[in-house]
Amino acid sequence: MVSFTVLFRAAFVILIAGTLCGCMPSSRGPLDEQNELHFRKGKALVTALDYPGAIEAFERALEANPKNASAHFELGLLYEREADYSAAIYHFERFLKLRPESDYSDIVREKISADKMELSKTTVLTPVTANMQREFEKLAEENKQLRAALEQSQAESSQWRVHYANQTRQSAPTIPVPQNKNVITPPTSPGTTTTRPLMRTHTIKSGETLTAVASRYGVKLEALNSVNPGLDPRKLRVGQVINVPPN
Repeated sequence: MVSFTVLFRAAFVILIAGTLCGCMPSSRGPLDEQNELHFRKGKALVTALDYPGAIEAFERALEANPKNASAHFELGLLYEREADYSAAIYHFERFLKLRPESDYSDIVREKISADKMELSKTTVLTPVTANMQREFEKLAEENKQLRAALEQSQAESSQWRVHYANQTRQSAPTIPVPQNKNVITPPTSPGTTTTRPLMRTHTIKSGETLTAVASRYGVKLEALNSVNPGLDPRKLRVGQVINVPPN
């Protein structure tokens, strides 16, 4: 009969061997998962409202330990907040598979149901029939024609604006250029095309004589007298206006 001491020693050896070869089941619980470096970083980023950074941290926690149920739970909450319902459902279901008896199991199941309802709202359930396809094609063709008509109308409108602007410039009244008030334009008879020299005028100043005026304008004294008949050179008055012939 094998003694108790021998059996105890054999069991101890088997336990040690199993531990060394890695065949013993992991005893890591929620506290161990939540003390993991990336998990703690993710919780800190959630507190800081850096949700994208928190998602990245929890994903790294899963890379270190794919069975980190706590990381799956946190990711489910974050993806649900980001309205990525398919990702939220995946992580919530992974949490339930790893921790089916968790105190949060009922809450997680309710969240999965709610997320599935939200996900169904973004899914087109009605199949596209042949009639619907024809209607889509018809609407697309009409839209194409309307776009082409709009572009043509815009091009024509642009051409009309250019034409109207040109017409406006051509029909704009010509503003006369101010002329010397001392220059008199002689009247012309209809049909006359010959350009005649312009008659000028001069206002007599104090001490001026006809000789001085003629010298100033470069005309002969006789010509100056001829365009001012009846003018008495001895009775010139200050302010008196006399005609000055062209050179």
